[in-house]
Amino acid sequence: MRFLFGAVLVMGIAGCSSGDGGGPATMFEAGDPLAVSGASPFQECELFDDEDGAPNREVEPWISVNPNDPDHLVAAWIQDKALGLVSAVSFDQGATWEQVVIPGLSQCSGSDIIASSDPWLAFAANGDLYSVGLSHQIDDSEGPSRIVVNKSLDGGRTWSDPVTLSESDRPLVEDKPSITADPVDECRVYVGWTRFDDLSTSTSGSEGEVLFSRTIDCGQTWSEPQSLFRVEPAGLGFQTVVSPDGSVLAFFKQTQAVLGVPRSFYVMRSEDGGETWPVEPTLIADTRQAIVHPPDEDERIRSAGALFDVAVDRTTGHLAAVWEQLFTENFVGEPQVAFSQSNDGGLTWSEPVRIDQTPSSETALLNQAFVPSVEISDDGTIGITYYNFQNDTPDAPPSLTDYWFIHCHPDLADCTDRASWADPVRVTSESFDILQASPSRRGLFLGDYMGLTSFGSDFFTAFAISGPGDEQDIYFAAIRGR
Repeated sequence: MRFLFGAVLVMGIAGCSSGDGGGPATMFEAGDPLAVSGASPFQECELFDDEDGAPNREVEPWISVNPNDPDHLVAAWIQDKALGLVSAVSFDQGATWEQVVIPGLSQCSGSDIIASSDPWLAFAANGDLYSVGLSHQIDDSEGPSRIVVNKSLDGGRTWSDPVTLSESDRPLVEDKPSITADPVDECRVYVGWTRFDDLSTSTSGSEGEVLFSRTIDCGQTWSEPQSLFRVEPAGLGFQTVVSPDGSVLAFFKQTQAVLGVPRSFYVMRSEDGGETWPVEPTLIADTRQAIVHPPDEDERIRSAGALFDVAVDRTTGHLAAVWEQLFTENFVGEPQVAFSQSNDGGLTWSEPVRIDQTPSSETALLNQAFVPSVEISDDGTIGITYYNFQNDTPDAPPSLTDYWFIHCHPDLADCTDRASWADPVRVTSESFDILQASPSRRGLFLGDYMGLTSFGSDFFTAFAISGPGDEQDIYFAAIRGR
């Protein structure tokens, strides 16, 4: 996709009216969105098919910034309906990007397994770069699924061969890994994921367990997968963060067996670097999922309904979590962005509140907000991104979609008050048509998650934009704090 984006000069201010910290609020400006993906590197692969609508279409990006160099950014995404994972590296703070295939994860990238998905990146304290991904068969095909880690010693220019942390054969299925590096100890890296007992029907309602593995020697060896918790429905979207005191917190949320029925969102805390864990998790919230629908067609959108995102303040240890939530009392309604925070290391959490700034509309589908991401900058500002349809005119395609950034500083405002998140920054300078998004078995697809990271007072995001034909790309935008 090649949108001609102009500069985005929208600004937002957080916490001015309810501040109690005595200092000025940070203003933000979104720069020009820039396409970091392009033509598929898998066009010579025998599985590449220009008839099925997937080639040259990218989804589900992640992004990470080198903690020692704000000019050094790396993004990764799913390429061509899971034909492989592709990364892109920038050494000039996102002005230019070089694409690199992450090797050994799929048939097109040198594996004996057909497909790969669920990319996640993490920079270690010394600048070493790690990637985790899922190698799997297409749809319900028989065969193994693997959780695999690659490492780069040159900042993402090249990658090592993959190391397999876990492999299962059906009916067992590995799913949704994430990777986190300790911000102080350069050799400690943590990976978590879900293992379903049986996905012969669907992910909803399947029993399973959340698993954890770590390295304490810079990836030379990895611990045997450790089961942290077993529940039905299984926990999905495992994420870890590391507190300033070195504690490791593992988050997961039950998959949704029935829409609208509450499912639990949990956290577990290890105070010895992931060596031991409590027997029972701490409940963050009971969540309810709703399906996202475009306003202009009888379609559904596969979004982050079963997932979430979390972030930790690297100075205070305060935590923030966001997810799609159905806030209505009955079992029908529109998903919106829920927010909860913890100021005691994850022991207790605030009541979930809606914080997206989607304007209220009499057309119910225009009230939706979906695929939220959260990050906390070095000065404590909480930044959140999401998609919505607020610029769409319903009942007349296209379904115009935009990507937004909102923020709140806990020292200046009460972030559990929706009013503290006012003045959103529009990241897309022109709306795109989500009806052109990649088709999938569960709906139109941009990704189950989008990337958001930060350095200093700046935020950096990687997100998907769809267009006609093969025009669906991953875009980068810098959101500067001033």
